[in-house]
Amino acid sequence: MLTPILDRYRLTRLVCWSVCIGFALLEVWSGLQYPDSDGISYLDMSDALLKHNWHLLINACWSPLYPFLIGLATWIVHPSGYWEFPLVHVVNFAIFLGALVSFEFLLHQVICVYGQENGRRDADSALSLQVWKWQLLGYSIFAWGSFVLIDGLRRVNPDLCVAMFVYLDAGLLLKLRTGTKRSRTCLLLGLTLGFGYLAKAILFPMAFVFMAVAFFMVGKWRKAVPLLAMTLVLFSAIAAPLCIGISQMVGRPSFGESGSLNYAWNINGKPWLPFYSSVPPPYLKHPMDLLIRHPDIFGFGGPFASTYPLWDDPVYWNTGVSAAFTQRGQPRLIGRNLAVLFAGRDMVPIYILEGGLILINWDAPRRFKHIVRGWPLLVPGVVALCLFALVHLLPRYIGSFVVLAFLGLIAGITFQNSRDTEKRSAIVTMVIAASVLVFYCAFYCCPFDSNISNS
Repeated sequence: MLTPILDRYRLTRLVCWSVCIGFALLEVWSGLQYPDSDGISYLDMSDALLKHNWHLLINACWSPLYPFLIGLATWIVHPSGYWEFPLVHVVNFAIFLGALVSFEFLLHQVICVYGQENGRRDADSALSLQVWKWQLLGYSIFAWGSFVLIDGLRRVNPDLCVAMFVYLDAGLLLKLRTGTKRSRTCLLLGLTLGFGYLAKAILFPMAFVFMAVAFFMVGKWRKAVPLLAMTLVLFSAIAAPLCIGISQMVGRPSFGESGSLNYAWNINGKPWLPFYSSVPPPYLKHPMDLLIRHPDIFGFGGPFASTYPLWDDPVYWNTGVSAAFTQRGQPRLIGRNLAVLFAGRDMVPIYILEGGLILINWDAPRRFKHIVRGWPLLVPGVVALCLFALVHLLPRYIGSFVVLAFLGLIAGITFQNSRDTEKRSAIVTMVIAASVLVFYCAFYCCPFDSNISNS
């Protein structure tokens, strides 16, 4: 096993953790009093916990886990109005630490699984080089995904929660390959998939992708079926109450309506705020009441216990908006989303890192073989990117899945048989990883209002 060897590299891990935590503290400080529209909605939902209005945690657009954590922290600390947003950013920092631990678990599994499969168990000196290379590359990608793509410590949103569960799910998938304690691993997988869905709706369809990958990871279907049945049962037990509540709310089977709304807005051209019109569209079932003209003053037409009712429950106010596939709109939207993915400024350093590694380690037949071995990470990462590309893609949505995809690609790049090539690639690895972090410091360690990476 590689675990005893990995224990020798605590210093490298300590340095990587220190850098990541230092960046996290800087992010928290720079956005200490920063609110946004999504954050206001999540804060309103968190008040439901304090007022014992548990039913308000069921929302067809906003997932309940993140506001539950905010509400729990508020209940424990009882902050004043001034300290409410700083407390939320402290919660973000705690979630970031959870994501960091989850990524360490994933990276440990990656090194163990791919190190063994490439015959490095007995080559201690060669392996030692690979271990710290994996750590340096892995944490560089993690830092970029967390601080630049997700930007989750500054913003009040659950994307870091999503990252934490995605890393746990991927690590558990790789753990299935070792063939030990598979029953416990599948139970844990069902648990993390269920709570992941409570963090964000995209992890509901992705749960079935992870379970499909787990099925093939186990291998023999007679062993896989009972194991994955446990995973499915536990996942369903956690996800069912929210699915049932949302379905009753919208009047049809649903696990979340944010995808449908974004599809109607981005493809069908429906206005984001159609209710702010003196002559509302005829398809709206809940238009706002026009109370006074010149200037237009609207009324909500009912009691809503929230700061900004229109964004607290956008599904209610957009009832009547329908999403329909269009042959022209869909390709156009995919093109815009792919431009964000491949041409966005936020993605450039990752492509530089990956491209540099490919150039210094190019061996096409062997590279392809090892990249295929990284399919347990590539499949969920690529599938998630495709799902977002079909509807609406922002860098913060895809941060954790980009990390998975690039970890899968690195599995086919960093292993070499030549010791000279190892030494040369190690130096280039340090330069590339350091450049990614320097790029982050230069462009993102600045006052929050002067540079917002994700709009």
